[in-house]
Amino acid sequence: MRYVIATGESTQQVEAEIREAIEFHIDGLREDGSLIPIPSSQVEYIEIAA
Repeated sequence: MRYVIATGESTQQVEAEIREAIEFHIDGLREDGSLIPIPSSQVEYIEIAA
């Protein structure tokens, strides 16, 4: 399982960063001749006292 994590100052910035990271990863898989996995997502939230 592989993970892509992105941070940013806005939702739009995070979305752009994560799209770029995923595209970079897929390009690397193609260059290596590796299989591209079926798209999936998993989200977990953990709350802590501030």
